Amino acid sequence: MTTLPTHWRWLDLGDLAPVELHAAYTGVARAMGPEDAPVLLWARSDRPHLSIGASQYAAADLDLGRCEALGIPVIQRPLGGGTVWVDGDQECFFFILPRQRVPGGHRGLFDRCLGLVADWFDALGLGVRRVGGQDLWLGARKILGSGAASQGEALVFGASVLRHFPARSFTECIRAPSDGFRDWLAEALAEGMTDWRSQGIDPDTGLLQAGLRETCAGQAGWRFTDWQPDPRTRATMAEAREELAEPLDPSPGRRHVPEGIRINGLRYLLEQDRGGDWLRVLLDDGIIRRVASADPASHAALRACQGEPAHAGRLRAVLGDALPAARASDLASRLEALHASIPS
Repeated sequence: MTTLPTHWRWLDLGDLAPVELHAAYTGVARAMGPEDAPVLLWARSDRPHLSIGASQYAAADLDLGRCEALGIPVIQRPLGGGTVWVDGDQECFFFILPRQRVPGGHRGLFDRCLGLVADWFDALGLGVRRVGGQDLWLGARKILGSGAASQGEALVFGASVLRHFPARSFTECIRAPSDGFRDWLAEALAEGMTDWRSQGIDPDTGLLQAGLRETCAGQAGWRFTDWQPDPRTRATMAEAREELAEPLDPSPGRRHVPEGIRINGLRYLLEQDRGGDWLRVLLDDGIIRRVASADPASHAALRACQGEPAHAGRLRAVLGDALPAARASDLASRLEALHASIPS
């Protein structure tokens, strides 16, 4: 039976430029052989940047002109997931293991690593729970998202300690269909996300690292040896750096969430515009929490939809009490279609 290795190499790279940060874990993974000891890599970004998932199109999800004007680089990481803001207020960590030694593959990696991270957070005063397979929440708010990918013969699991999340700065970089969408996004992020400082907890780097190592030792029996990359690993890191520094794909492609953006594992902000007849909705686990329309009469009628599921077929009846049947049916169909556009 395959079991996770217990001897790990610990690699602390300190502050890195954005490209260097993502090249570090990529290069370590690509240099790893089937029998090599796994690596737990720790680093911070020396400046703010946006990291998009491996399958995303930057021009579809981000306002690249605004990012450039604000001096915010965009890096397409080899890990999955959506758009992530990364800056010096985050402590990034990556579990990198030979793929054939991970029971259950990607799912097994998430199960083991997220479980350890949850125990680590709990030991430092944050009683989190796992939501949606890849996230950790504190109460009703997300405090950690994670991603994983295969690189060479290795699997990589990455996440970060979010000391502070600048919701407005992140929002300024998103490709938004309207100013109203951007305003709602900032408000929804503030409600749907939290960070360590908001909880009154802000341990220094040394305490965080010690806590993670102690949790891994106590819960999984792992032992760590400090390590620095060998020449072969440094060479693969340099190769990854060159790849990541290449220009982003300029094609518009498709948004990660076709009609909007994911706030957390359950909450989505969506907007559809038909020649000025826009419809905007905030969904929370399929329930309409906030909704608005360009048309004043429709806007007033849509208030009755708040608290209703967007997928249960009740919206036509709810709207039909205040609007002509054709308009009620059209709005209901659009809301249902927006809900259906959310990736499963």
